[in-house]
Amino acid sequence: MKRKSLLWISALLLMLTGCSSDDGDIFPKECKYTSTNIRPSKDDEVVSNQGSWTITTYANMIMKAEFNSESPSSAELFFKDNLPLTTDNALIFRHSLKNAQTNYIEYAQLYKGMEVYRCGYICNYDQNDVLKNIEGAFVPIDNLDINPKISQDNAKHIIANYLHLDNTDISVQLQITPFYYKGKIDVRLTYRYDNWYGCWAHYECFVDAHSGEMLCSDFPSNENKDVYQIVGEWMASHHSKNPNSADTADMWDFSFNADGTGSWPLATRSFKYKIEGNRITLQLMNTEAYYGQTEFIFNIVSHSEDRMEWDEIPNEYWGNYGLHLKFYRKDK
Repeated sequence: MKRKSLLWISALLLMLTGCSSDDGDIFPKECKYTSTNIRPSKDDEVVSNQGSWTITTYANMIMKAEFNSESPSSAELFFKDNLPLTTDNALIFRHSLKNAQTNYIEYAQLYKGMEVYRCGYICNYDQNDVLKNIEGAFVPIDNLDINPKISQDNAKHIIANYLHLDNTDISVQLQITPFYYKGKIDVRLTYRYDNWYGCWAHYECFVDAHSGEMLCSDFPSNENKDVYQIVGEWMASHHSKNPNSADTADMWDFSFNADGTGSWPLATRSFKYKIEGNRITLQLMNTEAYYGQTEFIFNIVSHSEDRMEWDEIPNEYWGNYGLHLKFYRKDK
C-alpha cells in the first residue's frame, strides 16, 4: 500500500522513537502489556473483613464490597466515605434498572471530564432497595495530561502498521486506560482501536497518545500473509473445548479450492475463505446463517501436507469454550 503524505512521514518518525525494539525492528514482537493487564489480576487481590462487610482490593483500590448486614444507606454514601473522590476524580450516574429479576445502578469514573476505561461500579440492590454489594474499580489519577501529543491520524498509521492492516481507515477512540501489572496500576492516555470478527470475537489494541508507543494488543497476528495454502479435499473431526460438552467426534467434509472458495456439505453450505498469517476466516456464501453465524474464524495451530489443526479464536461470548478442528486429507 502506497504512503506518500507528510502525515505518514511524521507518523513514521513517531513510530521509530516510540515503538522501536532493541533489535532494530520498527515494531516490537511484543507490546508492553497484554490483554490480561486490562483488568486487575485476581492473584493480586486482597480480601479483608470489616465487621459484616467483605472488601476486595487491588493496590488499595476497592474492587468489590459485599454487605452481609448493616448496609450503607446508599452507594453514594459508601463512595463518599471510602473513595478518594475529588473534583478531578469523580463518579457519575450512568444508568439504572429495576425489575422482577434485577435491581442495580451503574456509575462511571471520570477524570477531568474524560471517562476512565473499564472503571466505575455496578451497585446491586435487593427488591427492597437495600444495597447488597458493589463491584468495579476506581483508579485515583494525579497529574495526567489529557491532551494528546499525537493526532488520531498518526495513531491510525501506527496501529495499521503494527497489525499489518491493508489501510488506515479505522476508527480510534481517545480515552484514559489503566493497566494492571503485579499489583501496580499504570494509567495512560491512549487511543484505542477495537474490532469484531464474526459474531463474537472481539479484539482491541492501545497506543500511548503521548509517545506513540504500542501498549497492548490482543489481535491475532496478521504478519507474513499467505504463508499457508489449503487446497484439496479434507474432512475434519471437531472437539469442543468445553469440558461439559460431548461434542468430540463428529466428522465434517470440507473442500478448499485454489480460488478462495470452498464447500461444506453439512447443510449444503458453500463459503469463501481468506488466510492471513495463521488466521483463516470462513464466510458463508449462503444467506442462511449456521447457529446464528455467517463467519467463522480460526487460528491454524498445526499444518502439514496431509494434516492441519485449527483452534476457534477465543472470544468474549464463548470464552475458551470454542472448537478445535482436526483436518485430514481424504486421499491420504
